[in-house]
Amino acid sequence: MRTLEIKRSIFITWFDNLLPDSQELLLAARRVKPNAQAPYSGFKVGAAVLDVAGYVSTGVNVERCTYTQTTHAEQNAIDNMVSKYGPMAISAIAIDAVNDDRRLLVDEVVLNDLIFPCGHCLQIIWENCLTDTTRGVTIISYLDSKNLVALAPISSLLPVRFGPNNLGLDVFSKLREDR
Repeated sequence: MRTLEIKRSIFITWFDNLLPDSQELLLAARRVKPNAQAPYSGFKVGAAVLDVAGYVSTGVNVERCTYTQTTHAEQNAIDNMVSKYGPMAISAIAIDAVNDDRRLLVDEVVLNDLIFPCGHCLQIIWENCLTDTTRGVTIISYLDSKNLVALAPISSLLPVRFGPNNLGLDVFSKLREDR
């Protein structure tokens, strides 16, 4: 028997310590969050995606009473990107899903405080890396309303990924050719 160990890293910092592109991405997610339609859970989420061409696309969660048909903010932002620019690799995605009164201290953050995309959204993000597994995608999330943030590579949040390449497919080359 052989054991494979998976190392995960999540970085906690302040908004002001982020690079300008990351700051703008988080601000874009925060700006659209009020547009979320969350009458059932009250859990509003704003998302902003930065693609490799430098374009930012945004999305919000849109709840339906059955929840099954609910659109997740991250999926909405990615679908918006594809709708506007066609298939393109993602560089980073930012989300804002915190309540307006949430306050945390850097030294006191625990795993349960982290707000990152769900498994459904992580799969969608991964598939929109366009098989660029060397660079990966950075996921940035507000942790509180006072600009404490967390950053993680997708490999830390979705360590064992399944995508088109596992099926022997290069679907994104085909998509690019079709354009």
